[in-house]
Amino acid sequence: MGDTIISENNLFEWDSQKNSDNIKKHGFGFDEITDVFLDPYLITLYDEKHSSEEDRFYSVGSLHGLLIIVVYHTERDGRTRIISARQAEKKLQEVYYDFIKKING
Repeated sequence: MGDTIISENNLFEWDSQKNSDNIKKHGFGFDEITDVFLDPYLITLYDEKHSSEEDRFYSVGSLHGLLIIVVYHTERDGRTRIISARQAEKKLQEVYYDFIKKING
């Protein structure tokens, strides 16, 4: 794999090769999506399917109110290590919007 990149605020890290692959496959880099973790309606769930070697999670949230994305990540050395990020599929977008409706009544 590539080198580990650490975000300017030291809260996130990612593999440089995975970041390049994500840009090619999904159209954006990990440095562009860290603000999704600021979404007050962010949903984070345990990713049982991909947690055989380490605990992994996926978070669904709005990026600047424009795009609903899903970020796959783990926690490592006190930072969130981003593994993959893409626009959320319709089913996850519906889960996100249903959650907001439930919260807001």
